[in-house]
Amino acid sequence: MDLGIYLSQIASAVMQAHAVEGVRLNLKVDTWPVSINVAMPAGLVVNEVLTNALKHAFVGRSGGTITLHSLVDGEGCQVLVMDDGIGLPPGTTWPTSGRLGALIVESLRKNAGATVAVTTSAGRGLRVAIQFARADAAPEAA
Repeated sequence: MDLGIYLSQIASAVMQAHAVEGVRLNLKVDTWPVSINVAMPAGLVVNEVLTNALKHAFVGRSGGTITLHSLVDGEGCQVLVMDDGIGLPPGTTWPTSGRLGALIVESLRKNAGATVAVTTSAGRGLRVAIQFARADAAPEAA
């Protein structure tokens, strides 16, 4: 499955389903074949982060930008989902233990050897970076 195409399709669907006037999507993806065990949880994380951003990141603002980059290099792929919204409230983390987001992130770590880094700051948004090593994300041989 091509990760870049898959993630761009998810982003388009989420943006249409939860359209917020004034919020734009900065999309940049490289094509990269990966295992379904990588693509599915990566897509679920992207869906969750984009949906949360559209619902919560721009409350009280006239707009903003959500970024989705899935960029490939010699080492592997980095998927970056971020917004320039209000950020998480102080003392709040994502994903929340025991919730769907945490289960999906754990699946990514287990099935794809991914590292996931989440940062947030008040007024500067949320940033979720997922890194896959090339060998860990390769599709299974047919």
